Amino acid sequence: MYKLERKKRALLKEIFSQSTTTPAGVEAAWFRAQRESELDLMDELERDGFLRREEGRYLVSLTALPQITHPLAKASLSAFEKIFLALKDSYREQLLTPVRVDALAKKLGLEERHVRTCLNYMVEGSWWGGHSTDLLSAPDATITPSESILKIRQFRDVIKQLQGWQEQRLEDRKNTVPISQLRQILPSAGLGRFGVDEALVGRPKPDWYKRLPDNVRALLDEVYLGLSNNMHALPSMGLRTVIDMVCVDLVGDIGSFADKLKALRSHGYVSDREKAILEIAIDVGSASAHRGHNPSMEDINSLLDICEHLLKGVYVLPATSEVLRKAVPPRGPGKKGDKN
Repeated sequence: MYKLERKKRALLKEIFSQSTTTPAGVEAAWFRAQRESELDLMDELERDGFLRREEGRYLVSLTALPQITHPLAKASLSAFEKIFLALKDSYREQLLTPVRVDALAKKLGLEERHVRTCLNYMVEGSWWGGHSTDLLSAPDATITPSESILKIRQFRDVIKQLQGWQEQRLEDRKNTVPISQLRQILPSAGLGRFGVDEALVGRPKPDWYKRLPDNVRALLDEVYLGLSNNMHALPSMGLRTVIDMVCVDLVGDIGSFADKLKALRSHGYVSDREKAILEIAIDVGSASAHRGHNPSMEDINSLLDICEHLLKGVYVLPATSEVLRKAVPPRGPGKKGDKN
């Protein structure tokens, strides 16, 4: 386990302490404004995966919880084990049947609010098959264990697995040359010199790729670079950022992902169905960023489909349709009553 320095542990402890009264998390912007001298520390904790920022709120990550010296942190770790064993029993008896959170709390004799809060931490691990979007407050919230739960002896093993992945990422980061440095070394070479192989990516770039804004295309180049080097989690996060960049371009940096997607819908840029699809894509990227989720190549291709659909609709089709409009010959004088 990567041991955090004292100042970072103290910061996480304060966030955890405040989140005990607001399970959805501490408002990040407010918390940061109160501690401007510690902004860099918070940025590092987010970057390294010890601090989650979701929907504009801060929560301590599951990997950091064992380092929090707070009685409720210890109580939560103990409750994780009880909840996990109960869900393992549920899978043995009912397989993939969703388990209602209120029924689970009643069965365990635990306060329902506490069980909901615990599950909101526990889903950072890869042991579940599905769960309600709003575990914290939906009256009929459910959690569905997957078969993988049978392979895990106790929940602390889930935490150790996440910590191992996190430690490896931190170690890899020390030994990795950033793309920005590579561009400085070979400024005219383009990413093709750095190992991008479309055969490994599994799909060619769309023929309208060069019509995208420079900043979007630069980020997508890095997504393709990651895919051609058999990476999945980093491209997942990159595609989430692409969606965010499009949102900011169209409606401004107005808050959380939910706020931005709502604005896209209200301004008519996407339909209700497209908004729901984008929410799923963002969830996948968030799971990679905050919960160590490593999507399959099939999932990554689905994310690329979603992003390309969005990018083409925003940056390519409007100009194309304008060309079509100008190419249409004007209407001639028609018969009376002819509106075609």
